[in-house]
Amino acid sequence: MLKLMINEYSKIFHKVSTYVLLGLLAFSIVSVPLLTVLFDSISNKMVDSIFMDSEDSYSSTLKWAKEDKDTVTIELIEKAQELNIPEKEFFAEDNWIHAAFDDIYYNFSYTKNTQNTSAPIYNIADKLFDAIKTNNPKAYYTLMLENVDSLYTEDFEKDMYSYVYKYRVDNSIWVGKDCWQNDCIERYLTNYIYYYPYKDIIDKNDASDNPILESKDFITTLNMVLVSKYRLDNNIENAIYVTDGEGSVLSSDSYVYDSKLYDSLKDSKVVLSFVLIIIIVVAGNIFSKEFSQGTIKFLLINPVTRRKIFWSKYLTVVSYALILTIASFLLSYMICAPLFGISQIGTSLLIVEGGSVVNKSAFLFIISKYAYGYIQLFIAMTIAFTISSLFRSSALAITISLIFYYVGATVCSVAQLFNVDVFRYTIFAVSDFEAIANGTSGFVGMTPSIGFLVLLINTVLFLLIGYDSFTRKNI
Repeated sequence: MLKLMINEYSKIFHKVSTYVLLGLLAFSIVSVPLLTVLFDSISNKMVDSIFMDSEDSYSSTLKWAKEDKDTVTIELIEKAQELNIPEKEFFAEDNWIHAAFDDIYYNFSYTKNTQNTSAPIYNIADKLFDAIKTNNPKAYYTLMLENVDSLYTEDFEKDMYSYVYKYRVDNSIWVGKDCWQNDCIERYLTNYIYYYPYKDIIDKNDASDNPILESKDFITTLNMVLVSKYRLDNNIENAIYVTDGEGSVLSSDSYVYDSKLYDSLKDSKVVLSFVLIIIIVVAGNIFSKEFSQGTIKFLLINPVTRRKIFWSKYLTVVSYALILTIASFLLSYMICAPLFGISQIGTSLLIVEGGSVVNKSAFLFIISKYAYGYIQLFIAMTIAFTISSLFRSSALAITISLIFYYVGATVCSVAQLFNVDVFRYTIFAVSDFEAIANGTSGFVGMTPSIGFLVLLINTVLFLLIGYDSFTRKNI
């Protein structure tokens, strides 16, 4: 059997087309991370240009504030001018001074609305402005931390800002500092504000009284709070984490990649679509070309049964697809790791299970994605292999294989939309095995065990058809 497989591999690699296709595959693998770097560079320049083109100024803001009778804004701008705060620092959102004035604005607005002129903010206002004048963010956040119980009225606000201010003071992380911690703090604050005022409603599984969030967003906001806090508490810079779902019940779009290395590796998985075409070409050729060129005669004059020939050819295609999948992953990894940082190899996969965050391996997570991709290749090559045994023309076998696979997959997708349940038993229903494993398959109740059984039965049926055709076919 091994000698027959070696013979099959020699036939594959004696073709010029094999090297052309492999060359194109290698080019595709190299191109994906390079395009990622290029697009990141372009997007960063666009963002910078947006900030540079900002037309905000003291005079224009004062003008509309007076028109709207916004006394708080007028008061703060006059104070900023008195402290000689540059307009760029006052209006730039990526600056701690801008954030400080935002905090003060919130408290001033609240006290103005409640007409509480003895509010705590007035007692520490001068100290806060002194910290801003001397460009001392630590003094500012220390003051806010010390007075958080009196500055905020809601318990959830006190808990939220106590945590954030303490974290900033302890770790010297100020707004405007280009670091992952600020991104996490921003996500933590944004989602905390949306989630915790309605926590009691959420706990009752009743979203009808929530004016902000739809019920489907509850888990999303909670997960973002939990993951962001976990990353800050455990100093996790690079992570893949969830945005919705519980545990492993996640769609493919439920993950955020805060790791350029793994984000690029995820994008690089698209090359498996090209590998699929290569495999269909190889599998579609493996029988039909033997008959069309007459080489099958030389194979059959040897003292080898047709059964061994059949299975050696099938195992050759199966192993070839596996080799290309592994090679695609390794080459992508070898390019992406130096390009985006070897330090990101230890990136964490953060999953929320039972209301707490579980730290898993991002490396194994990415490998699982390629493994699911291989299942898709396995299905395509089994179909092409069977069709190849039915026809004597290579071109016809490859064409029919491509049409059959892609049309079948499309029809199955449409069947999922219209709940045509009979299609769950076809081989196309398990082509996206990742969705089945994550519980997001379009066919309700399709579990991994059922999916594996469907794959196994259909594979056996296709191979029986192919085996019967090959063993009965005349030379």
